[in-house]
Amino acid sequence: PGGSIAPTTRQRLPGAFRSHFGVMLALGKRYLLRHKLLVVLYVIAYLLGHSVLPAAVGLYAQQISNGIPVAALGASSEGGVNSGVAEVRRAPTQATDNSGLWRAYGLWLAATLGVAIMGLAFSYVASALGGRVSNAIRRDLFAAILLKPSLFFHEHEAQQLTMLVNQLSLQVQSALQDVLINPLLDLFGVVLLGYSLFQSLQAVQARGG
Repeated sequence: PGGSIAPTTRQRLPGAFRSHFGVMLALGKRYLLRHKLLVVLYVIAYLLGHSVLPAAVGLYAQQISNGIPVAALGASSEGGVNSGVAEVRRAPTQATDNSGLWRAYGLWLAATLGVAIMGLAFSYVASALGGRVSNAIRRDLFAAILLKPSLFFHEHEAQQLTMLVNQLSLQVQSALQDVLINPLLDLFGVVLLGYSLFQSLQAVQARGG
């Protein structure tokens, strides 16, 4: 009889997970969809500040590091033996190399500033979204408590109910973001990181080849 407990527990776990996830989906539809604009801004700020712009910073930094030896080689070879036609032919290529280097530096600087700006924007949007969602949950909880009979308020103190409602609203709001939004954003960040690494490997192979 004691060995039959584990299989029944294993069989109940998927059903319990589906029921809990269904509750989270229902709560997400109820509270997150009320603030669609903030959710969209949250997603955009997160992707730009944590995935897209940091990947761009790495790619442009690699372009700068790849372009510096080429520019240095061109500058050091100016005093070569063939100072006639070779220097005339080398001058346009040096100009384009330097212009590409300065362009990569400008884009790297813009992406770096963008990471800082989007970090501040994400913090503002996340706090605004969390505040509005938790306030909506808190209002619904207080409305549900007010429907309780008078005996319920005699058994529970007002300070205890207020603390319970505040803590529960914050926990539900945090769980909604951690379960429904953040995993998808993290998955996109992993895919983008893999793509940037693939591009870096291709660039290294091209230089080696």
